[in-house]
Amino acid sequence: MDIPSKEDIIRKAGDLKVLPFVARKVLDTIGNENFSINDLSNIIEKDQAIAARILKISNSAFYGLRHEVIGINQAILILGVKTIRSLALYFLFQQDQFTKSSVLRSKQYGTILSGLLFQLRYSLQGLGQN
Repeated sequence: MDIPSKEDIIRKAGDLKVLPFVARKVLDTIGNENFSINDLSNIIEKDQAIAARILKISNSAFYGLRHEVIGINQAILILGVKTIRSLALYFLFQQDQFTKSSVLRSKQYGTILSGLLFQLRYSLQGLGQN
């Protein structure tokens, strides 16, 4: 049996299902003005899908880092809290339980997703400061 490479594991991270309660907990924690990066990191580390995607994004060529990001704390600092919040919202809305009604899927979901993608793009461009 072959051991998968790190690249194979990262590539397959998109196939993992995000646990909705973890994404909600991330949002609740960010909503608390007294949260710490360690609090947020501890929550994210409980869900391999969210952790893998955050690490994948923080290691992307977009950020042009000279070293590999291997820890969630470091990834949060690189991406920023606004981007982490946007990703958590995206993960929640990606789940089927939030898109069951045809109204939500057709109109509201599109509007919400457009807003999230705009906010994510805004954060990634470095225009939004945390």
